[in-house]
Amino acid sequence: MQQFDAAFAFSPAPTAYFWSVVLFGPIVEELIFRGLTFSGLERIWGGLAASLISGLYFGLWHSIPIQIVYTAVLGIILGIVYNETRNMWFPMMIHFINNLSSNLPPIFENEVVYAGLLVVKVVAIFPMLYWLYCLVKKKQSIHHLRLSFKKA
Repeated sequence: MQQFDAAFAFSPAPTAYFWSVVLFGPIVEELIFRGLTFSGLERIWGGLAASLISGLYFGLWHSIPIQIVYTAVLGIILGIVYNETRNMWFPMMIHFINNLSSNLPPIFENEVVYAGLLVVKVVAIFPMLYWLYCLVKKKQSIHHLRLSFKKA
């Protein structure tokens, strides 16, 4: 695959590595980690534990020490998103975008593009944290409402 990629290194067309990491990797990994692992763990321990454990397993799956930490965090976030939406497309799209932003086709690989992507990623953290906060608050209010009905 490296020889194939080297032959097209200066081509604007995406390489085999690009397709496997950006397109096929997220599909397979989401089916494994959110579809199978998360779903199995959720039956035993519930959604939050399933998000944490499947996310940590996702990080360890990548096995490169520098990747383990940030892929585990990404895996936990993807687990929470899947737990809240119950739609595999949301974590899959986040996974696609994450992999695309770090594995651009050769024609787009330059410092300006990477700096712009870094700004977008950092700025995107704030709405994501707010969204997670809203989800937690919504769950707390629903849980409180359920408890109040049980008491009545």
